[in-house]
Amino acid sequence: MITTTIAPQRAATDRTVRARWTVPAALGLGVLGGAVLGVVARLWMRLISTEPEFTWSGTLFIVVAFALFAFGQAVSWSARRTSRRRRRVTAARTAGVVLSLAIFGGAGSLMLPTVLAGALAAWRTDWTRAVRVVVAIAAVPIAGFLAKEIVGDLGWGVHGLTGVALFVALYGVVIVALGPTVAPVADGWRMSRRVRIALTVAPVGLGALFVTAALLGV
Repeated sequence: MITTTIAPQRAATDRTVRARWTVPAALGLGVLGGAVLGVVARLWMRLISTEPEFTWSGTLFIVVAFALFAFGQAVSWSARRTSRRRRRVTAARTAGVVLSLAIFGGAGSLMLPTVLAGALAAWRTDWTRAVRVVVAIAAVPIAGFLAKEIVGDLGWGVHGLTGVALFVALYGVVIVALGPTVAPVADGWRMSRRVRIALTVAPVGLGALFVTAALLGV
């Protein structure tokens, strides 16, 4: 099976990062892109709400959370292309994970298992296809449950279907953006089997727990 990885590349060998402005530009574009995604997320939340409320503090939190999320992915992307030291790349990827957590605050926590499973299935190209398929399946239940809730509240008309479409698109972008943080580094290091099993089981267990809690109204 052919696999792909995102390998760290030094500025001396990669023309795309030779210019001194490349990394600052990536970080700046990350913040800007994340803020735009945050605005879209805020509009989507208002769209699907049966009792729309607007506060500047809430909106600012959402926009900043997504800006930090995208900034973290830009940090990971930059580290992969400017350093050959695993410690630095690992530190940057860890920052990418930590800075992503804010978008899963409050009601957003329900989507954490789905995003985790989706990102692992999409980006862990060093895993076997069978494992990635299992993990991808684990991403479906919560997303399906929430899509059903949106349609249940808004109906099958344009309003409800638009809400579902934006929901899928928004979190699809989040999963794609996580590539620099989640994808393996092509330096010969392999994740231990125990860690792989834990990462495989985690989204399945979290998904089952969240769906059960939602069904019980907890």
